[in-house]
Amino acid sequence: MMNKEKKIKVLVAILTFNCQPKALELTKRLHKFRKQLVLLKKQNFFLELKVFDDCSTDKTIEILSEEIEDNNIFKSEENLGYGGNVKKSFQFGIKNNFEYLAIFPGDMQRDFDDLLSMIKKLKDNDYDAVVGRKSKFINFKNMPIQRKLGNLIFTHLSKIWNDQTQDPLAGFKLYKIETCKDIIWLCQNRFGFDLDFSFWSSIRNLNVYSFDASVTYEDHISSMPSTFLQGLTLVIRFFILGIIVQPAIKILQRSTKQVRKR
Repeated sequence: MMNKEKKIKVLVAILTFNCQPKALELTKRLHKFRKQLVLLKKQNFFLELKVFDDCSTDKTIEILSEEIEDNNIFKSEENLGYGGNVKKSFQFGIKNNFEYLAIFPGDMQRDFDDLLSMIKKLKDNDYDAVVGRKSKFINFKNMPIQRKLGNLIFTHLSKIWNDQTQDPLAGFKLYKIETCKDIIWLCQNRFGFDLDFSFWSSIRNLNVYSFDASVTYEDHISSMPSTFLQGLTLVIRFFILGIIVQPAIKILQRSTKQVRKR
């Protein structure tokens, strides 16, 4: 159990990249969400909300500036990639002594109510990560077919390393910075970041909790340059991790144990 007398320090990071089609909706939702954060601050939480923009070339920042103060928006001078932007958020969290980092995708596929639920789970639980997996009960009719296939394939394939997230491609997460900060540097900077985290969190036996969270693909926007090529890259990455890296790690672990027994 966590000490309820101590404020739980959480950095809420909104990740954006060319989200102009959703920026106005995001601004309206942020206005309501920030009011809800005020209530959370009275429940033993210390929270700060920041926007980490991955060098958008459209008017994303201009629109968000109507709701978010300029000193709370951090725009990269060059494109870091999705994973690189997560790492940048981690760096800010580490530098400013935050205990947890909550990632919210700026494309509005996810819901702020689920983000609140995610944060509240910290009150009585010491999780290393909390994952908002795509709910099994939602209507997937608007999900692009390639996304359906990708989620089904990787959810089953990741069982080879005993994935605890139950949604290895989910970017909607809350991380305990102290226990995850070493793992995230092992993850790639592009869209395969979450698959990598699924693998390394399992290898490190982190305490990962997942819950059903809503997701919407209405008017879906994606910053992926090519969904097919991205999917192919993830498949190759999976086989590298599951078929080569995992067995090598197990062999190394067994060898280390044998050496220590001598």
